[in-house]
Amino acid sequence: MLRGWMPGLLLLAAAAAPLARGKCAANGPLTTLTAVLDATYLHERYRFGVRAQRDLAYKGVQYGVGGSGNVEILYQSQASGGSCFGGTGWISAGSISVSDPGGDHIRTVTFVTPVAVAKGEIFCFMLKSLSGSILHIDTTTSLAKDEEYATDDYAAVQAGCAGLPPCAETHGVPLYGRVLYEIVRPQFYISSGLTVATSEGAVPSVTVSRDANAVDSGPTVVTCVTVPAAGTATAGDDYEPFAVNVTFTDGVAGPLSCLSGWAGVVDDTEAEPSETFQFQITVPDQDRSCVDEYTDLTVFTIAASDSFTVDFDAAAYPVTEGLSATYNVRVLRTGGTGSFEVDVSYDLSGTASASDLTSAVTVTLTFAAADMSKTMSLAINDDALAEPAESFGIALSNLAADGSGQGSIAGTTTATVTIAASDPFVVDFGSLAYTVTEGSAVTYDVTVMRSGGTTSSFDVDVGFTFGGAAASADVTSTAALVVNFASGETSKVVTLPIFDDTLAEPDEDFTISLSNLRNDATGVGSISGNVSATVTIAASDALAVGLDASTYAVTEGNAGTYDVTVVRSGTTSSSFDVDIVVAFGGAAVSADLTLTTALVVSFASGETSKVVSVPINDDSISEPDEDFTISLSNLRNDATGVGTISGNVTAVVTIAASDPFAVDFGSLAYTVTEGSAVTYDVTVMRSGGTTSSFDVDVGFAFAGTAVAADLTLTTALVVSFAPGETGKVVTLPIDDDDLAEVSEDFTISLSNLRNDATGVGSIAGNVTATVTIAANDPFAVDFDASVYDATEGTSNTVVILRAGGLGSFDLDLGFTFGGAAASADLTSAAVIAVGFASGETSKVVTLPIDDDDLAEAVEDFTISLSNLRNDATGVGSIAGNVSATVTIAASDPFDVSFDAASYAVAEDGSNLTVVRLGGTGAFDVDVGFVFSGAAVAADLTSAAVITVSFGALDTSVDVAVPILDDSIAEPAEDFAVSLSNLASGAAAQGSITGNVTSTVTIAASDAFAVDFDAATYGVTEGSAGTYDVTIVRSGGTMSSFDVDVGFTFGGAAASADLTSAAVIAVGFAPGETSKVVTLPIDDDDLAEAAEDFTISLSNLRNDATGV
Repeated sequence: MLRGWMPGLLLLAAAAAPLARGKCAANGPLTTLTAVLDATYLHERYRFGVRAQRDLAYKGVQYGVGGSGNVEILYQSQASGGSCFGGTGWISAGSISVSDPGGDHIRTVTFVTPVAVAKGEIFCFMLKSLSGSILHIDTTTSLAKDEEYATDDYAAVQAGCAGLPPCAETHGVPLYGRVLYEIVRPQFYISSGLTVATSEGAVPSVTVSRDANAVDSGPTVVTCVTVPAAGTATAGDDYEPFAVNVTFTDGVAGPLSCLSGWAGVVDDTEAEPSETFQFQITVPDQDRSCVDEYTDLTVFTIAASDSFTVDFDAAAYPVTEGLSATYNVRVLRTGGTGSFEVDVSYDLSGTASASDLTSAVTVTLTFAAADMSKTMSLAINDDALAEPAESFGIALSNLAADGSGQGSIAGTTTATVTIAASDPFVVDFGSLAYTVTEGSAVTYDVTVMRSGGTTSSFDVDVGFTFGGAAASADVTSTAALVVNFASGETSKVVTLPIFDDTLAEPDEDFTISLSNLRNDATGVGSISGNVSATVTIAASDALAVGLDASTYAVTEGNAGTYDVTVVRSGTTSSSFDVDIVVAFGGAAVSADLTLTTALVVSFASGETSKVVSVPINDDSISEPDEDFTISLSNLRNDATGVGTISGNVTAVVTIAASDPFAVDFGSLAYTVTEGSAVTYDVTVMRSGGTTSSFDVDVGFAFAGTAVAADLTLTTALVVSFAPGETGKVVTLPIDDDDLAEVSEDFTISLSNLRNDATGVGSIAGNVTATVTIAANDPFAVDFDASVYDATEGTSNTVVILRAGGLGSFDLDLGFTFGGAAASADLTSAAVIAVGFASGETSKVVTLPIDDDDLAEAVEDFTISLSNLRNDATGVGSIAGNVSATVTIAASDPFDVSFDAASYAVAEDGSNLTVVRLGGTGAFDVDVGFVFSGAAVAADLTSAAVITVSFGALDTSVDVAVPILDDSIAEPAEDFAVSLSNLASGAAAQGSITGNVTSTVTIAASDAFAVDFDAATYGVTEGSAGTYDVTIVRSGGTMSSFDVDVGFTFGGAAASADLTSAAVIAVGFAPGETSKVVTLPIDDDDLAEAAEDFTISLSNLRNDATGV
């Protein structure tokens, strides 16, 4: 089917068995072998495949090719059922340069290493034209994938080995010329397999066969022999060496046994890994085959044997710290022999720590070949610490230096070592008996002792048992006391809660005991020794009775009785009686008492004191001091029998002199207004006894501002009291003159008490008093109103009034700025002096209000009167409307607005202007942003409110608009600005009116343009299958958009010159400035002159900016 020039390929192969030295290794006669061929033509690539009919080794490729350029040969093998059309796995065998446009040029490539291909696998090879090369075949031939060819397309090759048996075969397959490979087939071979698995003690079987084509070649002797030093096993140790001849008679193909009488593999006890040795057959040269000598091998693999394991001889080892410093463990080997090493390491994750060992370093044990166990000493630290049972782990690891590789750590690979509890301690009381006297202290201490190990902390309870005379009521608490010992403490003092009651009690005892030792981390503590102790509370609380004082004083007028107190100390639990006896050995007599018999005082249980009333006779007889004696006696009915009378057993009672009196004024001060009455009364009082009469004098002393002329009489006034009188009114002789006077005072005093028959009267208390004559003929000054209204630019006056006397005087009008007004609101804030002439009752004062042009809200300040002076009478005062509020009406208002209703700005920024129309004064106003148009907050560098501050005289302020000068392509956008929050200073008179809001329009910005990067492009069809052009964007880069590339065929090119003439949509992402577009040029095989067509851009869309 193929005629004329025919590119071809020659494939050379060798047999799987080694090709020995021979005379026929190169070529042989042609025979036909059916083979599977896969072929295709893909862009200057030629792929082929040959299925191997038996195991082969391909040595190289010979091929013929026409054309010009560089050609590469590649190959690979595929499993049965695979394909040669994959794109990966190809191996290059080299390349050549071809320059033979019309001929048949034969090339040969030899593989560095023969390629092994098993029976049934496909050997794939490929001719590939390299870049820029042009290969060609007969243009009249059409090739298709999997096309089969007839045998007449095969080409003949040279023949050789004439007259010899067929030791080599060369087979042709249809492939643009020739495909050759050779198969070297042995005459004798090991037919039982080339690999045999065996084990120690086994005798494996090996058979030899002869090729069926050579069965009639005559008798042949084949030597079967083990190959010395050809594997890892050792002859004599691991297997018995062997050699025997096997004779094939004429016509016998086999198989025949090669190992009759062989001892086989040695069964030893040594642990060994898998080992190999070789067995081969040797066929002598009988000049009937194509080899001088042919050998075939079988590899025997002896399975690994005699493995062994290593472990501890126990899972747990106990040790008592105090009995020995060390303890031994044993490591055992079970199984095969052989030397090795193994590590024993410590695991301190249990309760023991490194301090419990003298060393925790990993120990390496070395086993000799025959050692079946090793003993290791554990280094236990015999410390003095009180410790509970503690444990740690030991583990086997790191089996090493095992030449056999058959050892493993298995079984008891870890073990626990437990150190028994050590260094115990004992807890008891420091004594067997303790004594406490209840009254001497509320509590009493006992001692708990620890002997033995002191390193641990623990708790123990002290409990109470009431089996003696004491009861639970004799302690404040019966709950067990918890005693906490810290590490190192050997004793603790415990406070017993003895109850200090008031019961009279004899000696009492109870028992304390130790129990419940706990929280002992060591677990080795115990309670032993003085486990319990007796506590004796000494007898307590005997009672004693006495008076609470040794003397008492009584005044006869005390309602006929007088109280004394009898007190009990000691126990309060019992009741008893005691007598109070009266004795008259002083000035008093029995008539001074209403009762002379003994008084019985009875105490109930719990009472500690009794108040006893002594019956004093409150007569009306004037008497001097008198005294008598009282005493306690006859204590009885005391159930405790331990009471005594002690302390103040007797006391002296004194009755004070009776019925005295005292005389004084009813007050220390009196006031009279001269004009209200001609006279004024004061009162002289008598307190105490009232049965006697007496006289007393009232005298005058002028040490104050008053003088004798202010009275009509200055001689002493005699005041006489009759019996029963307790008070007398005395009229003072005040002179009612017409003089203008200030307040004046003088003194009155009592003296010369006389004619007192009892002799017990006295002047005491308010012995003197001050009399003040009030000022007369006074006047008062104030404003005629408390509030005044003022207006800038007009006359503003206030009126000051005088009410009362007629004298001349001066006073001041002052200013206080505590309201909204300040001193600057007046032309002067100096004090204004106002003078009244005698007889003037009012004065008009003009206030200095400043008529400025400041915009001001309502303001107020205070005026006040002070410093009244030059008053000859001294009775003038400022009273009434002493101060007044002056309110200045609001003035000079103003308006605030933008100077335009709209503003046009560029992205690089502009100013807006805020204006003030009207009054002056400083203020602040806010400019805010409203985004209801196309613009958004992101178009500004900041959308925060801008506070605009006006100085007092500012009529306009420019405001910079914070436009963001970005690189985003944008159309015109607008937003609004607004004024609000007029504040500060003059703002109270300001208002936002007019252009309260304005529209700000940001002009369109950052437009962009799209075009090709060149006006013309050129492409050579054969030089590449595609060609790229570039579209560029200039200007704004922040937006995305799409644009179309279209084709126009007005030149020599037509749509058939492209693989597709459809419009190409090109999408730009934000930030992209160029896009490469692949033009679909069709790389056809037509001979064509230069051709041109036009590409154009259109339909720019999806541009969010619109610019």
